[in-house]
Amino acid sequence: MMKNLPVPMDRRSRDNNRTSPGVNGASFGLTRSASSTSVASGHSGFQHQRHQLKQMRRQTKVITGNVTSSKTFRGAPEPDRQLFIQRVRKEVTETDVKAYLVAKDFTVRDLVRMSHDDAKYNSFKLTVPVTEFEKLLEPDVWPSGVRIRRFREKQNSDNPRI
Repeated sequence: MMKNLPVPMDRRSRDNNRTSPGVNGASFGLTRSASSTSVASGHSGFQHQRHQLKQMRRQTKVITGNVTSSKTFRGAPEPDRQLFIQRVRKEVTETDVKAYLVAKDFTVRDLVRMSHDDAKYNSFKLTVPVTEFEKLLEPDVWPSGVRIRRFREKQNSDNPRI
């Protein structure tokens, strides 16, 4: 009478089955086969593995550092957003707008006058951190008559928007 001895499995079979360590670290398959696992779960082995990886990524906890003492090793600055400020009186300068916003505790990363010298009103392109963008879209921040919107780059004829 022949005994059923465990037989070492090839890599594909081993990955699709539950394994238990055998003699000298060799892996031997248990009674549950790959086909019964995939049929029961409704996924092929590859899809099931991808699904498990996605679940692991979703469950991975992400932290953000808060140490500010390092001068050479630092995180990237937060992203920028641009606003277009229009219908500003001609005598108002970039310095005036910047001083106004700084006095209201906003961070001005860049401010450029966009209007022509002979335009009826001044207009500006304002660059701020993304965390301050939504607050700057509130009407209570701005003087009466000044209009604000998200800045849109000009379309050029070589690269039209679709």
